[in-house]
Amino acid sequence: MNPRCAAAAMDAIAELRHPRLDYRTPEARRFAARWRPFLAQVVFPGCVALDLGCGAGKCTFDLEQLGARAVGIDCSPGMISLAREIAQDIGSSAEFHVGTFQELPFAPHSFDLVWFPQNIIECSYEEVDRIAMQLRTILRPKGAFCLAMRDGMENHGDGGAFDQLTGNRVSAVDAEGRFPYEVTFWTVAFARFVVSRHLDFDRIEPAASGRHVLVFRRPERT
Repeated sequence: MNPRCAAAAMDAIAELRHPRLDYRTPEARRFAARWRPFLAQVVFPGCVALDLGCGAGKCTFDLEQLGARAVGIDCSPGMISLAREIAQDIGSSAEFHVGTFQELPFAPHSFDLVWFPQNIIECSYEEVDRIAMQLRTILRPKGAFCLAMRDGMENHGDGGAFDQLTGNRVSAVDAEGRFPYEVTFWTVAFARFVVSRHLDFDRIEPAASGRHVLVFRRPERT
């Protein structure tokens, strides 16, 4: 992932104020709710949870609703500005930071849970390895890293993205099976292999629309 390019693209999308971005809209809350059955299993009262690639905070606010002290990080200043605006408007205590996956700005043992929903295809193998290495530090002992993904780059009808100019929802995969932006091919098996170099694999959970959630744990001792 090129953080500058990603930030510029997401800043442009944030300026459009699309309803799917804004947790105050039913559309955004429905989108976030797809993960709630799983997250309800791993969030406990008082836990501190990090939403990696939080965008405008849809999942961050849901983590807070489930009882977590929620923190979001994203490379897009525009998205973080929108998330903070929404947080103030709805009375949320969630924290939001501008930052990249390459250098997570958090102290050791900061989090009980790190949530990474579907952003893995935008990261190279080396970047995911570095994320996992950092999580070994910022997670508390036995803390969970939960990675949501599809098994390979499949063409699913419910997948989608935003057109940067219009804000219209468009297919993330064209009719020939091609992605319109640079992505990395990931399978569940290879994601497990890469992350397990630094964190202990726990389990795989089924999720909405054919997705999978891989759960890893920080070892008690490092």
